[in-house]
Amino acid sequence: MERVHMNDVIEILHRLRQGESVQAIHRDTGHARKTIRKYREIASLHGFLDAGRPLPGVEELFGVLGTAKRPHQNNSTLEPYGSVVRDNLECGMTMKLIWRKLREDHGYTGSYSSVKRYCRHLQPSEPETQGQG
Repeated sequence: MERVHMNDVIEILHRLRQGESVQAIHRDTGHARKTIRKYREIASLHGFLDAGRPLPGVEELFGVLGTAKRPHQNNSTLEPYGSVVRDNLECGMTMKLIWRKLREDHGYTGSYSSVKRYCRHLQPSEPETQGQG
């Protein structure tokens, strides 16, 4: 589960302190009810719902929740063939032909879709501009 932005966590805590229901917070913020309940439980354990104390600051929340984990990056199956793909693209070769040559000449077993994604990553298409008129 991806963690909610700290400002949103503080907003959730504030609303829970005001006695708003999980359903109402979900409806207004769009955060999953399960996520709101998770933060309610953590807040309850750490006394963050106590109206007699100020809402926790970002630093205090980081201390309790820890830093957000970065999503895992997958490496492409084409990384070992990167220079071959780049050279072929520079020569004007189509992605379909690059895929065939990788299979025939280098024993590549990946899919054509992987080759398309990798080529598009190397050479992103230019966004179309609308004429000024």
